Amino acid sequence: MARVVRIQAIYATDEMYYGALLDDACNPPRSINVVDPFYTRGDESVTSFFKLAKDRCEKLGQLVCPTKTRLDVEALIRKDQNGHLIAELKHIYSAQSQ
Repeated sequence: MARVVRIQAIYATDEMYYGALLDDACNPPRSINVVDPFYTRGDESVTSFFKLAKDRCEKLGQLVCPTKTRLDVEALIRKDQNGHLIAELKHIYSAQSQ
């Protein structure tokens, strides 16, 4: 069963291999994987967020570009094909680099 929830958490990514929402309030492993931006169907706030991150990494000349951002985000939480929780970002209320 999928649910849309509002979450305040750290979004950690390397812009290549992983993206996750981190929060100590979550059960171990204290993170939820984030759907790859290519497959995300969020609104303009989400599209802009991912574009800014991609542009930043390109400007730095890095393919692997670790970043952490504190997000206040609305996300669709569902299970992936392996039964693990995964978050699809739908709307970003605020984002602050860490």
